[in-house]
Amino acid sequence: MKVYIIEPEDKYCVVEFEHWANKDNPQKIMRKTVWRRAEYSVFVPETDDEILDWWEAITTEKYDSVEELLKENDLETLEELFEDHPFLPDPEENYVDMTCYWHAMNSTTEALEEEWSSRDEDLLAEIEAVKDNYEENYGNDTWPQHPTDRLEELGYDPVYIDVEIYCPVTVDLVTDPELRECCIHNMS
Repeated sequence: MKVYIIEPEDKYCVVEFEHWANKDNPQKIMRKTVWRRAEYSVFVPETDDEILDWWEAITTEKYDSVEELLKENDLETLEELFEDHPFLPDPEENYVDMTCYWHAMNSTTEALEEEWSSRDEDLLAEIEAVKDNYEENYGNDTWPQHPTDRLEELGYDPVYIDVEIYCPVTVDLVTDPELRECCIHNMS
């Protein structure tokens, strides 16, 4: 598989939406984070097995063969599939929805903004209180509880993450074998 590094050209334009759910509580909670910088690996499949992994990563649909994938989607060729589902973002676009691509986050720097939202006002108030305590006491002698730790204690799990980039991006092929392997390892 080929690996590309995707980076936004501007600062403070990467927005991450982390969705949490609890099987015992129908109310979900979401954390929105605006990052100063971020870097992602995007994976471009080259074999049939990689194509099946790519498709599952972007749609959550699992197939046993490329032929089955094409048949179930009323397609004749892989080219038809790839026309509707490009492997890489267009570097000229001012908006990139990373969930459309087989990707992994490599790094982020400096969260500019973190905001929690939920229809469950009691849960939201509790998480906001934990967040405020964390921000006030981070780095003191005792380590305060992080909001995500409290959510896990309450039975919540991260379900999925949406990432949106609001500026053009750079798209660079990874040619260094060590870096490529590191990016692929980061995928799992």
